[in-house]
Amino acid sequence: GGVAADGAMRVRLRLPLGGRLDLQVDARSRAVDLRTLLHERTGVPAGHQRLRFGYPPRVLPSDSEELLADAGVRDGEVVYLENLRDLFLGNLESGAFTMRELLERLPPSGGNDEEPVEELFCEALQAFGLDLESRGFWEAVRARMPLL
Repeated sequence: GGVAADGAMRVRLRLPLGGRLDLQVDARSRAVDLRTLLHERTGVPAGHQRLRFGYPPRVLPSDSEELLADAGVRDGEVVYLENLRDLFLGNLESGAFTMRELLERLPPSGGNDEEPVEELFCEALQAFGLDLESRGFWEAVRARMPLL
């Protein structure tokens, strides 16, 4: 589809836990504008969002100043919002990945006043005696925590 006569574009959002949200955005909206709006409406910080659309699925670049239409997003497009932090925690819980693989999948830090996530994760690995080839993060944590 094109753009509505009033210059609005409809984006049909699919949320991480199965919910839906229909949004109207200006046809001249940029990817960063959509991410800001999604943060306001869903609480998922822009840096933790992965937006997929189209077939075959494409990922909307996270820092793009590109117009949504120029990126290939069309009026009525279904856009899937994934929360990178939740995906990371699921991967951590699964035990299917080594700590090295998880380091490569870390979501970005939240802001300038936060310690970089990579440093915190590496400190946690060291504190719990895990090397980069380990897989059982939560098992190591539980083994070192006193039972409450």
